[in-house]
This record gives sequence, structure tokens and C-alpha cells, in this order.
Amino acid sequence: SHGSRLLLSRGLNQPLLASAAQPVNCGYDGVAADCIVTNTSANAAQRVPILGETQTALLTSEFTGASWYHSMQATLRKQMSKGLTFQAAYTFSKSENDLTVLNDQNDLALSKARASFDRTHRLIANFDYQLPLPAGATPLARALAQGWSLTGIVLVQSGLPMTLTDPDGGTVYGRAATSTITMCPGATYASLSTGGSVSARLDRWIDSSAICGPAVLGSDGSAGYGNAGQSILNGPGQVNSDFSLGKRWRVGGLRESAELAFRAEFYNAMNHPQFANPGTTFRTASFGVITQTAVAPRLIQFGVKYLW
Repeated sequence: SHGSRLLLSRGLNQPLLASAAQPVNCGYDGVAADCIVTNTSANAAQRVPILGETQTALLTSEFTGASWYHSMQATLRKQMSKGLTFQAAYTFSKSENDLTVLNDQNDLALSKARASFDRTHRLIANFDYQLPLPAGATPLARALAQGWSLTGIVLVQSGLPMTLTDPDGGTVYGRAATSTITMCPGATYASLSTGGSVSARLDRWIDSSAICGPAVLGSDGSAGYGNAGQSILNGPGQVNSDFSLGKRWRVGGLRESAELAFRAEFYNAMNHPQFANPGTTFRTASFGVITQTAVAPRLIQFGVKYLW
């Protein structure tokens, strides 16, 4: 599927880069011969296209964005076989858009990236099992064992993408926009992932040795934007299971067919820890550190309903 004319926002007053060969804003101080010919973080407000407005003041909302989604989907269903109904659905997909404009606000082509909600792999299975009666059961045993069912949902999916940002990037532009990180020469996006299990990577999900400082563009050492794209690294995946055990009795009462239903429900039944993405702002204490879970610990609840 494809979406067009989607809403995005970007800055219109990003400072220009000046040089002696290409001076900027001649006459900015009332003297026609005076031009901006150097780039510093201090003179960013004097290099903007629209003088009098700051580099972050003018934002436009425009319907020029687009999205793309491709997927391969497969479903397996097994209908009632000795009380069992089963279904499994797998999706291999990629969702992209250009709706988040980072780095150069005048180059929207740089914004195309995986959507923040994109999950490459997703498998979800569910089942409903009507428990059979024990063979040769007595009438009392049949009454106790009849009407029980076990249902469940199991979800396995890959992690959400992350965009890594650098607060030291874009200073030559007066931080007109958020900057992504700068990859070191020879480093790849794969270099950003540390090795080991999820639990071993909680304090170091991202290998910062693959990240360098942004290129210096200003005469005062101020930096340009980073060279990394968006959504370049995945966070932790998820494996979750929910189960429910229930029983229904015909009890009559308000109506002859009225039933009493009991359910015991187990959310995150395996009590499997599932973690949220780590911090993504470079040069901060939380960068690459996972501090939160994405799914609550095991929850158990009981319910009784009278159905008529």
C-alpha cells in the first residue's frame, strides 16, 4: 500500500552556510557592503533566510509526505479437531515513510526511513481447546469435568526501530533541527549492535565506539548534522503468551438456559521479561541503557459471570 499527500512539518528558516565566495545576507546590519562570510554558532541567527526570525521560529505544516508498506502474509488455520481450534498468522513486512524531518530541513529525501512502528517479523497464534471428558468417568466426575476450555494467544515479534540522535550535531545551524549521530569511517549500522543475550545487553544495547563526532563546519568548531539515517537499529523483540482457563455450567434461574461462567486469565503467563527500547540520545547517561519494560509482569485475574 502507498500513502501520498501526508502531513509533515519542517523548518523554513535553517541558517545558510556562508563563505567568502558565497556571502550571505549582505546588508544585514544596514551597510550594503557588510556580508556574513563565516559560519559560527553565534552568527547562526544572522545567516537565516528570513532575518528577524530565529532559526527555529518558522515551521511549516505541509501535505507533501508519503508512506510505503509491503508485506508477505501467511495464515494457517485448523478447524475443530477433537475439540481443538488453532490459527497462526505470520507477517514479514516493511513500513516506511518520510514524515519525520531531521538533519537538513531542506532535503526531504533524507527523511525516508522505516516507520517508528515497523516490525519486520510478527507471528501470532491462538487456540481454543474444549477439554475432553475422561474416559469411563462417573456421573459426578463428568459433571465436574464437563464444560472446561483452555484458550491462549502467543505473540512473537521483532523489535521496534530506533533513531539515534546527537545533541552536539547541527550547532553550526543553531540547532535548527535535531541531528542524527555520525558514523565513524568504516563503521556500519550493524556495528552499533552489541553482542549477547537481551539480559546481557541491558546496560549497553548500543556500541558507541562506532559513533564519532559530527563534522566541523564552523570556524569556531561548530558542527554540522550527523550522517546516519533514521530507524537504523532495532530494540528488543517480544515473546508474550496469554492463557485463559474457563468453565460453564447451566444453572437456570432467570431463564432455563442461563449459565454460570468462570474464567481464570493469565496475562504474560510465562512471566517473561520484555523490554522497551533503550535511550537513544548520544552523550547522555541513558544512551543505550534499557530502563523500562514494554509488557507488565504476569497478571492473574478471576471472573464469574451469569449469562442469561
